Amino acid sequence: MILWIEDILRPTTIWPWGMFDLAREPIRQGCGVDMGHPLGSGECPWTPGFDPTAFRAMVPRPPDDAPWRWTFRSIPEVAHSYISKAIPSDATVMSFEMPPWLSSLCEARGIPYVDIRVSPLRFARDLYLAIRTNSAELHRRIVHEAVPDEEVRLEAGMLAASIRMHQSCLDEQQRYPVRLAGSLVFVGQAPYDTSLIDDDDRPLRCEDYADRIVSLARGRSVLHKPHPMAQWFADEERASLSRIVGRDVPTCLQNAYQVLGSRDDVELVGISSGMLQEARYFEKVSHTLFRPFVPVASPSDRHDVHAYVQIRFEKFLSPGFWHRLLAPGRTPPLIDEIPRIQPNHLRETSTFWWDYSKVMTWQRPHWIEAFERSGGGLLRTRIEQLEYAVSAGREPLGEGVASQSDAGAVEPRASQPSVPPMHNLDLRSGERQVGADYDSIRADHRFRYEWADERIPASGFGLDAFCGTGYGTWLLSKHRNVWGIDGSPDAIRHAERHFRTENAKFSVGYYPFDLPGETFDFVVSLESIEHVPDGPGFLAALVRSLAPDGILAFSVPCEDALPHSVMRNPFHVRHYTLQETRDMISANGLDVVEWAGQDVYAMAPGGRLGPMLGEEAMRLRPASIGQFVVFLARKRARPS
Repeated sequence: MILWIEDILRPTTIWPWGMFDLAREPIRQGCGVDMGHPLGSGECPWTPGFDPTAFRAMVPRPPDDAPWRWTFRSIPEVAHSYISKAIPSDATVMSFEMPPWLSSLCEARGIPYVDIRVSPLRFARDLYLAIRTNSAELHRRIVHEAVPDEEVRLEAGMLAASIRMHQSCLDEQQRYPVRLAGSLVFVGQAPYDTSLIDDDDRPLRCEDYADRIVSLARGRSVLHKPHPMAQWFADEERASLSRIVGRDVPTCLQNAYQVLGSRDDVELVGISSGMLQEARYFEKVSHTLFRPFVPVASPSDRHDVHAYVQIRFEKFLSPGFWHRLLAPGRTPPLIDEIPRIQPNHLRETSTFWWDYSKVMTWQRPHWIEAFERSGGGLLRTRIEQLEYAVSAGREPLGEGVASQSDAGAVEPRASQPSVPPMHNLDLRSGERQVGADYDSIRADHRFRYEWADERIPASGFGLDAFCGTGYGTWLLSKHRNVWGIDGSPDAIRHAERHFRTENAKFSVGYYPFDLPGETFDFVVSLESIEHVPDGPGFLAALVRSLAPDGILAFSVPCEDALPHSVMRNPFHVRHYTLQETRDMISANGLDVVEWAGQDVYAMAPGGRLGPMLGEEAMRLRPASIGQFVVFLARKRARPS
């Protein structure tokens, strides 16, 4: 007899019943047994007297702040006795994520069981299943069906190659850089994860391993990879990590396989995440602080009866597999297995993809084009039109920021067109720098803002025009009040979420904007003028908003060192020669205080653009022509 028992005390039945449905027909054909319905469903034919509701009533209701973890390892004796009587002595018990109280019951009565779980190694083309049993004979048969470790390594190798080739393409386009070298990534989990329950039914948290984390973090930058299903808990976990290591711990923006597949020297640490087991297949060092929930057998310990052995999902659907495992003495089934299953069959059936779907679709042209060509592009344009219409006339600073200049208190407004311009403002366009913290922004962009920050007086009220996602506004606001404006509602939302401070406020404003005259003590506009058709008009608008003696910091891509025809950036309207830039400065009543050049790209033979330079080579050089030139200029005071 084969008896399927769900974890009756666990609130979800998605996986247990789904696996039962998938296994029922293959077991019927392979073993000649109809399992009927799971014990716990109320319809199990083998135990007609068992009442799941009565069983649950025998188990005390846990406190609201501690759900079913209190009954994960043990249950009251009355409940233990009740369910034990419902299990026939000649049964083989099967379960998905079998709880310890059930496996202990089977061990005590000498009943063989088969515990099925999804393998933590989730990087293959389809999910593997991991199976454990208390029967030495069943274990021997499962091992015979196991996925060879060589196959697992080939799967990891193929995914890693795909990730690295894709990242190389993005690197050539100067998009979405990955900088993980020397990092320690803490892999977070959801608070309700079974693997976070210790032997005393206590929930484990990163604070329980503070000393170990401090030791591992020594000499490394620390990042936090949050679990996507519980953001509130992820925020608490990241704050705890920051307290433990004594410094801010930024969020790791890369998904699991971008981290594992990167070429960088990165180490992982976590309490019990399955990603820590995946690391060795990508030649990454990992540190498991507790123990894995599904310890997958390595080739050396595969014959340990307590280890989980991986099988392909196709095996799970095969009558021949169940025949060889549970009923080898019976006549073999007419069909050993159904025809070849397509990759991702179990992922599609269960709709659980984890980070595999992210890494296989993120910035992949096929999926982007599929979205755009199936109406996504029109939908995105329409949403942008609605956002601009809604934002028209809105208070640009929300609560308002008063000017600290001699011009008196004002509430500056940026004009809003009701229809968006023909310019791609999407955060995923490839032109924008997107990050949840300042250090995740590309070095050349940071260096320009840092150059300006060091030279603008540490007081006053200023404007950051075309502020993008707000990282530069955040830096400038450490010693000043700054208003950041940008034409992208998405960028402003990102800035509000990640970079708003008491002194940094943001609003949507697309050029041509109507800025208040002679108001700002300083204006910063970096990586901006090259994006507008009317560069001189844009610069003039910024200068008009400056108070007399106000400071303007702005940059231009230099046509002398980086011709527009060579860079071929579709987001740039034009580049400016050094003389053209100086002429614009003078024509607008500005005097140059200081200027510097910056190189970002290596130049290949024939004048072609090469790869990006290293960070140190991107440092600004005083009074030197570079591929980008940054100016600090002062507005001439009115004659007295």
